[in-house]
Amino acid sequence: MTRIRQTLASILAAAAVTFGAPLLTSAQEAPRARVESRRGVRMQHMQQFLQLDATQTEHVRQVMRAARAQHQALRASGALRDAHHTIRANTMAQIRAALRPDQLQRLDAAHANRAHLRGATRARGVTVPRSGI
Repeated sequence: MTRIRQTLASILAAAAVTFGAPLLTSAQEAPRARVESRRGVRMQHMQQFLQLDATQTEHVRQVMRAARAQHQALRASGALRDAHHTIRANTMAQIRAALRPDQLQRLDAAHANRAHLRGATRARGVTVPRSGI
């Protein structure tokens, strides 16, 4: 009976090492994949909504990458919320500089609509998450 338990324990340990490691790795990668997917969807939405050309799209991507790197550095250092707001404002200023007047009007209308929605829902005690635009 003891021999059977030892064998069974060895088999279970081998199975845990063999099958458990890939599950752990994929579980760790799943949140990152979701974040990357959301970024792609946001960028695609911005492209379509603002009708960005190829040059503008690449410029916006570079600005967003730089902003993401700055936010990650701030998170790592435990910096204050004001610094995050400053990065966000600088990011929007750089994106706005690359847009045509008709695109700026669309962007401003979308921001005004989001602000209106946030105000209306806050009055009812409901929060609306900020969009990628």
